[in-house]
Amino acid sequence: RDNDGKIIGELEPVSSASADPSVVSLAGSIDGIKPWPADTPKLYTVTVSLSVSGKQVDSVNVRTGFRTISVEKGELHLNGKRIFLAGFNRHEDSVESGAAFDEGSMRRDLEMMKAAGANTVRLCHYPHHELELDFCDELGLYALAEIPLYFWDDKEEGLAENELRVSAARRQLETMITRDRNHPSVILWSVSNETNEEHEEV
Repeated sequence: RDNDGKIIGELEPVSSASADPSVVSLAGSIDGIKPWPADTPKLYTVTVSLSVSGKQVDSVNVRTGFRTISVEKGELHLNGKRIFLAGFNRHEDSVESGAAFDEGSMRRDLEMMKAAGANTVRLCHYPHHELELDFCDELGLYALAEIPLYFWDDKEEGLAENELRVSAARRQLETMITRDRNHPSVILWSVSNETNEEHEEV
């Protein structure tokens, strides 16, 4: 559905995606989709419904947008057009609630960033609340989503400890991408912060 609630396309299950009969895939084309750019963010609501014997037993709504990200000759492109990132870091904290999520503070922060001319926010140093990404989608702010992997050095901490860190980081990254992959504002995934990149083993 578009922002006005009009149905613009429907897809039916076409095949089982695995040996598990509860997993199905959808495929098809929907006409009239407009891309999501930061200056005029266009969002859609996708509803997935499960029916048994013709009776709906479950459904979920996901708001999303459609855009392409590419790197061409060393330049970052969104929907085929070069973009330049300018923005801020943001931690998920506030005067009112400390380190706990505060929706009002989050909205004020992002609105002030946009008003200051920013088009990008780095959500450091851990996955932020989903509402923050929803608001980035609405405002048209590019987002960099990050996992808490930082300050590591194989020479000081030891190979075994770093292997555990990398294993945990892979799980965190997979979980974050699975949760946030439908947000058009997320154009970058960050896998570490302030690591000693001069060491090849790190």
